Amino acid sequence: MGEKLLGYLCEAIRNVPKHYYSLSNPQGYSKLERHPERLFTYELYHQLRIIIEKERQNSGFYDEFFVDAEIYKKLERTTYLQENVTEKKYKETKSELDKDKVFPDFVIHTNQKSRKIDDQFLILECKTQTENLTQDAFNNDFFKLNEYISLLNFQFSVYLIINKSENDIRNYLNTYKKSYWTSELGNVIFIVKESYEKELKIFDTMLNEINVDF
Repeated sequence: MGEKLLGYLCEAIRNVPKHYYSLSNPQGYSKLERHPERLFTYELYHQLRIIIEKERQNSGFYDEFFVDAEIYKKLERTTYLQENVTEKKYKETKSELDKDKVFPDFVIHTNQKSRKIDDQFLILECKTQTENLTQDAFNNDFFKLNEYISLLNFQFSVYLIINKSENDIRNYLNTYKKSYWTSELGNVIFIVKESYEKELKIFDTMLNEINVDF
């Protein structure tokens, strides 16, 4: 079912109206335009629920899971960090990685108690404020997305990036793999949409393009 939900997610992204990609500021602000993350993700949640509810009318099968936004997840990180993080990089990012609480933007699962892979369908982190998506910010997000696979057993761990080019993200990923601190690379799915007018670009951790049926 995870693959079908990935298709629904891509369809929902394409259904988000242009208004939600950026927001004009009132006069007097230093920046004329902003890219608020919650503005986009709330509308994406709405579009995804429309698609899923339509499917639920046709099949009771879809009553078995929930789409939850910004829900609390606990990571048992100690052993994982010892096995996958070099000492130097761990010290550099220790304050961030010592946090065991995470709040992914979207989680599609059966419940909060189970860690079985059959109950964990899709988990998503979204970035729209691309001026804040530095290499370091990308590194931290990507590490978390790998943890969602290894520690939480999600079938699909998705990094959705809006308002930034596919080439930028591929460069970030290549830099991460060359110099960052994890020895483990899960099969994270990247979904990149440079602007409202651009088509989705979908690829995996190994930079292979992915075709998703909508």
